[in-house]
Amino acid sequence: MTRDYDSITTHEISISHNSTAAVIDPLGAHVMRLSIDGVPVVRQSNDGVQTHGGIAVLIPYAGRVKYGRYSFEGRMFQLPIGKEGHAIHGFAKDTTWASHAMQRASVVMKAKMRAKGYPGVLEASITYSVGKKTFSTDCKVRNVGEDAAPVVVGFHPYFIAEEWSIGSSSRIYHYPLSDRYFPTGRRVVCSLKNAAKSEWDDCFSTAGHIKLSTGGRELTLRRRNMPYFILYNGKHAGRNSVAVEPYSGLPDAYNNGIGLRVLSRGESFRCGYNLRLT
Repeated sequence: MTRDYDSITTHEISISHNSTAAVIDPLGAHVMRLSIDGVPVVRQSNDGVQTHGGIAVLIPYAGRVKYGRYSFEGRMFQLPIGKEGHAIHGFAKDTTWASHAMQRASVVMKAKMRAKGYPGVLEASITYSVGKKTFSTDCKVRNVGEDAAPVVVGFHPYFIAEEWSIGSSSRIYHYPLSDRYFPTGRRVVCSLKNAAKSEWDDCFSTAGHIKLSTGGRELTLRRRNMPYFILYNGKHAGRNSVAVEPYSGLPDAYNNGIGLRVLSRGESFRCGYNLRLT
């Protein structure tokens, strides 16, 4: 049975299939809790900040835009900045999304977004769905404004993991950083076999599936049009989680252009990811 909602709700939304279940907050379309095959796989935020737990939605930029400033289509723009002096993680997380076409095992979240310092108007939809041992996210972003719009899409999952290792079915590249947060554009082949022994807030790319092993289980992350990822196990991850964040472009893509999509009026971009627990 399908239920279609015409208005925005502030209530949490739950979807489930057997012992796989997700709980979504309409504010930010934030996945607050996720269990796959009865196993909790994402750590909840301890302080209520979306990007400190669960799975946050990062649109229309993921990571930081340096000083919040960028040039686009011959014009200079200034985004709102945080306490560290940079714009971070977009404004989808601050938008209340409406639920549509809700079924027991899936829901479509929709929002229309515009913000200070951004030239476009975006219409975004995210379909969340669960299966026996899977969780899937399909995202579509469309420019419904008059002007062209720069877009990077990212997701910020914190996976529960005390002892972990990470690998890929393909070669992994690391993007060295300057000024702590911003990729230089250079990339080098690397191995993350012993990554858990170090602290990370770094940029990577791989064409293959990402495999996170912890507690005798393996979580496989398959991505569509999201070739980059951030590995983060800093203070917000605590001692029991690691963030493996799929991105369609790198941090500061508004300035460095790496992975940046430019949507003309009426143009769309589609991406997503799938999680499978074995």
